[in-house]
Amino acid sequence: LPYASAPAPPSPLARAGRAAATLSLYALEGALLALFIVALWRNGWSIAPLSVNPMAGASPATLYGLGAKSTPALLAGQWWRLAASAGLAAGAIDLLATLSLTLSLGRLVGRSALLPFLTVPLIFVGGSAAGALLSANLLPRADSVGAPAGAAALWGAAAAFQVLHWRSYAHRPLSLLILLLVGGALAGIGLTPLHDNWYTVGAAVAGVLAAGLVGRPGGP
Repeated sequence: LPYASAPAPPSPLARAGRAAATLSLYALEGALLALFIVALWRNGWSIAPLSVNPMAGASPATLYGLGAKSTPALLAGQWWRLAASAGLAAGAIDLLATLSLTLSLGRLVGRSALLPFLTVPLIFVGGSAAGALLSANLLPRADSVGAPAGAAALWGAAAAFQVLHWRSYAHRPLSLLILLLVGGALAGIGLTPLHDNWYTVGAAVAGVLAAGLVGRPGGP
């Protein structure tokens, strides 16, 4: 045929699903920002010295009080920290990185996931909780926050979908290069105080596994 037919417009149900997925991403980002503001409030509206927290945020003691991952606290029964630490950023620098990556990776994952308004936030929080468990076992002496690890979980899911649906993506080498650069940036954050890369690795692996469970048949 000399002319290809135009693609059918999305159904009202599909449009509603996309709107719900976008709203869930904004709600997740709003929660991350709110917890950062709460941390500053609990810290007396002050930023800890950069020698203590180079991410320009609250003191480690304040972040601990709000739910940072702590192996002794987990062993004492404070399991709520697995979820609470997922929403904590160490400071403004890693918060901005997390917000940017969560929005872009969340949209990318949402293209291939079933019920993205539900599964994308669950991958973020559940992946971060998995990273906290790994970190608690392999790096028990360090307290850590997990918001960047939530972004790492979305990165893991996005990378898995990229492999599973390789032919569905345009500019495949460029997409792979961007994913590798993002992974390197997340690993770099994991080297800074109040973060650790066991947390990041555990979250990314959880994201890969989640992609196998919630992926839409046939891809995006």
